[in-house]
Amino acid sequence: MRKGFRAKPADSPTHGAAGETFDLPSTLLDSNRRMFEQQDGCDVIFAVKGPGDAAETKIGAHRYVLCSRSPVFHRTLQWGSKSPPDKKLKENDFPALVFREFLRFVNHPPPTNKALEAIKVP
Repeated sequence: MRKGFRAKPADSPTHGAAGETFDLPSTLLDSNRRMFEQQDGCDVIFAVKGPGDAAETKIGAHRYVLCSRSPVFHRTLQWGSKSPPDKKLKENDFPALVFREFLRFVNHPPPTNKALEAIKVP
């Protein structure tokens, strides 16, 4: 993070009240990380309930990142120029913990040790 460099985002439900400030990340990768971790401005929602999950978990992501990093997401998320703000996709093959780590990797590699432990084969 750049020290002493502050921004005042527009007043919006995503950014809070006018006058709120936040530290601008120093790189695009850091910006993607912050936005994913804070679930800020997500325009794709994954509804995940995989093996072992007690309940469905909603995980937000950013269409532009997914499309730029994966040809599969690029094909899947092309729904025209007017993208619905609440595009929802179901994922039932992986536990939410593993799928969140996968999205974290897509947004900003490398995966955490927690993800590596979750996908270990006995």
